[in-house]
Order: sequence, then structure tokens, then C-alpha cells
Amino acid sequence: MGRHRVVSDTDLLALAREVFRDRGPSVGTREIASRVGLSQAALLQRFGDRRALLARASSPAPLD
Repeated sequence: MGRHRVVSDTDLLALAREVFRDRGPSVGTREIASRVGLSQAALLQRFGDRRALLARASSPAPLD
């Protein structure tokens, strides 16, 4: 079995923003997880639930 792809929170939130923008705030976490290449369980483990993910994705992106 190969290693899972590592996705940073910054990259994940950027992709989640795109999905929320394209599909609306009620899009399911399964679709977001699929788009970023994670399982739904891994996505929820990192952010808790869809509302928490939406809140984080809706906040301004951090300046690097």
C-alpha cells in the first residue's frame, strides 16, 4: 500500500473555497474530499464538520 498524499491545510482550504464557490455552501463534504484527494473521514478529522470547514474556508486566506 502506498503513502497517502499529504495536503496542507492551506491547499485544502483553497480547494474547498473553489468547491463552495462553484457548488454553493450546502455542498457535501464527500464531494469536497473527493476533489482534494482525501477520504471524507480524513477531511472531517481535520476540520470537524462541514460548517467548520465552511467557516475556515470563508475566512481570509493567510498572508505568507
